[in-house]
Amino acid sequence: MIDLRQLTPPTRSAGGNRARQCWLLLAPAMLLLGGCHTASIAPPPAPQNLLAHWSSESVTVDGRLLESVWEHAVAYPLSFSLADSPEGQSPSEAGTVRLAWDNEYLYAAFEFQDSDVIEEGDADQLQQQRTGDVAELFLKPQGQPWYWEFHVTARARKSAFFFPSQGRSGLPSNFDFEHGTRAGAMIDGTLNEWSDQDGGWTAEMAIPLRELSVQGEDFAPDSEWRVLAARYNYAFSLPAPELSSAPQLPRTSFHDHPHYGFLQFQKPHSAAAATETPDTAN
Repeated sequence: MIDLRQLTPPTRSAGGNRARQCWLLLAPAMLLLGGCHTASIAPPPAPQNLLAHWSSESVTVDGRLLESVWEHAVAYPLSFSLADSPEGQSPSEAGTVRLAWDNEYLYAAFEFQDSDVIEEGDADQLQQQRTGDVAELFLKPQGQPWYWEFHVTARARKSAFFFPSQGRSGLPSNFDFEHGTRAGAMIDGTLNEWSDQDGGWTAEMAIPLRELSVQGEDFAPDSEWRVLAARYNYAFSLPAPELSSAPQLPRTSFHDHPHYGFLQFQKPHSAAAATETPDTAN
């Protein structure tokens, strides 16, 4: 701790009045720096693992979420970033994401509470976050600069963007990307009608694994991939659109790769063991 008694204020020599005024201003600051601990800033959370459940049955991508794989897959809640929720606030309307995979596709299932389902665009390959409610999935191979961004809307419209690196993001070529992603959605309510109360919407997407491996990176249980699920939620009742994600980010930036989660793949034999019913003794 700094002892102010050991600090001698300047004397009233030539220019001393100005120096003394400066000393009187600086002394309290020196006391605060030397004798008090500043409030610590919580470090960002460690990246979360998100598990993709193995699907032994084909998934009908219609947004209904009726397949048994969605009963077993972990539902990860979407959260505000730490910067937007300093006191642990949750989104006004909850949302979850589930992940699954088989030998051909990575699947994502989204389930959202939504009092005002909005989608003013009605075409694929738009930047769907600009036209209404959207679910997004970001995928990036660990150790490589390139990554993908996938969208599905309440109208079941889809988009897929490819970024060779963050230094080449925002170019027209990022959005001119041909892909075989399939999407489906279901709405509980009326679309684009702000005067009534909706229940929410659900959506699914199926991303072909072969397209994720085109740059030479395997997409399989022994590979390392980063993942982020995100949401733009517009609603009449909100003071502003709400942005949320899984995992939680330190700040609201969906292109913040170091804080993406680690994608884990449930292997087929592990899924079979988890769903087996043990024999009951007679």
